[in-house]
Amino acid sequence: MIHRFWNKDHKKKLSEPQVLSTIFFGVVTEKSFLLSQHKNQYVFRVAFWANKMQIKEALKRLFDVDALSVNTLIVKGKNRKFKGRQGVTTTYKKAIIRLSEGQALDKNLNLGGTQ
Repeated sequence: MIHRFWNKDHKKKLSEPQVLSTIFFGVVTEKSFLLSQHKNQYVFRVAFWANKMQIKEALKRLFDVDALSVNTLIVKGKNRKFKGRQGVTTTYKKAIIRLSEGQALDKNLNLGGTQ
């Protein structure tokens, strides 16, 4: 039986452009701020094609930190009206990363990207 999260090319490393395009920016909300302060967890908006192993590798290569766990979720787009026209916000993927004790991301790092 094959586990559903099994990556066929687990030996293949991500290329440099793939690493740079895996993690877009950090999500800064009240909940993500409290997670980073109390539980050493950080929230990032990531590429839709990236799986947990690829996100973990990108964190290791970009920020030089070891992630204990990576939880991903897909945020569905919502129906919105803008100037009387019906539209849909974009669907995106979010990752919650828990770092090991004693490790933290650089505080000078600008995690608040524009959405």
